[in-house]
Amino acid sequence: MSQLFPRPLTRHAPTVLYAASGGLVLLSAYLLAKYPSISRCTGHYLGYTSWFSNWDGQWYQYIADRGYHYADAGGYGPQVFFPLYPMLGRLLDAISPLYGQLPLVVVSWLAGWAFALIWMRYATERIAPPAPHAALWGLALILFWPASYFLRVAYTESLYILLLTVFFYGCAKDWRPLYLVIVTGLLTATRPTGVLVCIALAVHLLGRNPDAPPFKTVLTSLIVAGVSAWGLYAYMLFLYVEFDDPFQFINRQAAWNYRMPADIFLIRWREMLSLRPAWEFLVDSSLLNPETYPWNLQNKGLWLFSLFLIAAGRIKKWLSSAEFVFCVLTVVLIYYANGPKSMESVGRYVSTLVPLYLVMTRLLMALPYTFRIGVLCLSAVLLAIQSASFARWGCVF
Repeated sequence: MSQLFPRPLTRHAPTVLYAASGGLVLLSAYLLAKYPSISRCTGHYLGYTSWFSNWDGQWYQYIADRGYHYADAGGYGPQVFFPLYPMLGRLLDAISPLYGQLPLVVVSWLAGWAFALIWMRYATERIAPPAPHAALWGLALILFWPASYFLRVAYTESLYILLLTVFFYGCAKDWRPLYLVIVTGLLTATRPTGVLVCIALAVHLLGRNPDAPPFKTVLTSLIVAGVSAWGLYAYMLFLYVEFDDPFQFINRQAAWNYRMPADIFLIRWREMLSLRPAWEFLVDSSLLNPETYPWNLQNKGLWLFSLFLIAAGRIKKWLSSAEFVFCVLTVVLIYYANGPKSMESVGRYVSTLVPLYLVMTRLLMALPYTFRIGVLCLSAVLLAIQSASFARWGCVF
């Protein structure tokens, strides 16, 4: 990567990469989206006109602007969206001259930039002995990844991967449990899968003191993990006070599940266990219709790829026990929740699995220099296409 940047710029390379990838997303969204060949889907529109606020961004903007009280005959409600991200947008709106839809978007961009900086420390710590500029190559791969446009819009992805990277970096540096509990609580206030970080924290603490009495270690780890979900508890308390139902973030999911039974996965267990929702596009004639490519690539192809990365990371011992457990639980949970919905939104969830980028970085570094550039260029092209599709309300949510 040093060949791409003059030596004086190497120090600032993460920021340069972040700006370049962000520029690609913006150019694609404003230029490529003008081509009518990108078909549109339908989604909730709550009056926020910027493409940065498409799909779930409409809801986050609504929460930051008007709070959680919303009535919808279809059963849809903002309670399924966790509060930390819109709270930060509202805070920025209050203390800065930014207004309208800008505060949330700026929160995403700032969080993404902070992620780029902390990633350099995390990857350097975890890839040992570090290959020359491996962390920088890995960052380039992340920022030009086909689904990374979610880091630039009014979604929680930037904030979530920032906090995740801080958490796993803290694990690698053996931070005090209190610090890890603070970060974990913030994660549980950001999105539902943050709860899985509590389990990863327990696994990390279990392996931290192998010489301690087993019963005491297990008990302490479980207590700390339970306390670490303080962000979720605070949100549940808010829901109880405002709506008399602390589980509205679960109960409101029925609308987003298209009124399917809560146990739809178990009802369709044969199909689900065969992983058919993930590979069906290979045999259902989808490949004959180019309009299906963005959806299939993002939500199905990337999920299958994540299984390979998890296996490779475990076999090669590139992932710690906590990182491995977190990745496994996340891919299982998102498949359980979204497999019956044709893998809807799976791609963006998978794109937040920060430890898997360690595996991808190692695999990338095993390639010759020209092949690495080729991989990044191909990924950048796909990112441009996906960004344009998102901006046009395409089916890439």
